Amino acid sequence: MASRTTYGNTWWGAAWLQALTSIDYENRLPRGRTYLNQGRLDNLRLNPKTNAVEADVHGSAYYPYAVSVAQQPLPPTKVKRLVDDIARDPDLVASLLEGELPPAILERAEMLGIELFPKSHRSLKISCSCPDIARVCKHVAATIYAVSVSIDHDPFLVFRLRGVDLKAELLSRGIDVAKAVTVKAPTAPELLARMTGDVGVEAAPEAAS
Repeated sequence: MASRTTYGNTWWGAAWLQALTSIDYENRLPRGRTYLNQGRLDNLRLNPKTNAVEADVHGSAYYPYAVSVAQQPLPPTKVKRLVDDIARDPDLVASLLEGELPPAILERAEMLGIELFPKSHRSLKISCSCPDIARVCKHVAATIYAVSVSIDHDPFLVFRLRGVDLKAELLSRGIDVAKAVTVKAPTAPELLARMTGDVGVEAAPEAAS
């Protein structure tokens, strides 16, 4: 039996998938996962100028559809306060060096009024060249799932998506995390329990249309 694909396998990957809550789960979300599982998504990349995640997703058309998903960049003043806070805490730095995103960073960010993760798809700037009138089409859904996989492996991407190069910011404060481990960390069940919606669930083998 073929192994089933899961998404949101770390708490930070699952937190990113909150963007898919309150969407038509019975239609576009399963089809988006199917598209990703079938290898229809190519060239997932981070645009260095806009910090938007871009991808080419193959659908029914001859040419792939161009997808872009972005978050608003953080204000410089809030970036400084958050990075200074992280740099002062050796436990947070140690976790980052292990390739993990400690929940305490999320708590610190929230205290500063910073939304690290999108609360819903309305927190994202989304575009797709397909003719679907839905804001989150299956091509966008496939891209958001793909981003969760990247975030599972590299939690620093959470900050890059908000326009913050956390490694460079910490290095400017004398902390070198350039060699941080970026492997998939274990799931934190107690944190996943806080998430809402169908995140971190198994991808069902629906047929694409």
